[in-house]
Amino acid sequence: MKSGVRYLKNALKLAADLQADIKLLTGDYLHITQPEALEELLSIDNRIEIRLWKSGGVAFHPKAYLIETSEGEFLVVGSSNLSSSALTEGVEWNLTVQHNKDLFDYRNSLCVSSIMRRHCLLIKKH
Repeated sequence: MKSGVRYLKNALKLAADLQADIKLLTGDYLHITQPEALEELLSIDNRIEIRLWKSGGVAFHPKAYLIETSEGEFLVVGSSNLSSSALTEGVEWNLTVQHNKDLFDYRNSLCVSSIMRRHCLLIKKH
């Protein structure tokens, strides 16, 4: 959502300036993802990677945020999407997992990468 991108834009720009690896996965289910929001995300930094899940009409509604910092790793899974209301005043329910080595072992993420390559389109700035 454009409202969520506006809310996070400065933080994402700072993260990109600090060489953060920023990757987003969204979907085309119910055509809720706004192309203008994706364009705005891509305008923040040319290294931001966005992929679009081709749902084929199958529900795709997960929300998960993987954040790695020098202080540790955090995985947030829950109902918060990237809208201003979800990130600020909305009633959302999320679970955070921290410092779980097995969860953050990149060898276990090869399955996710394979699924993303087969079912997602890479969106690039014109």
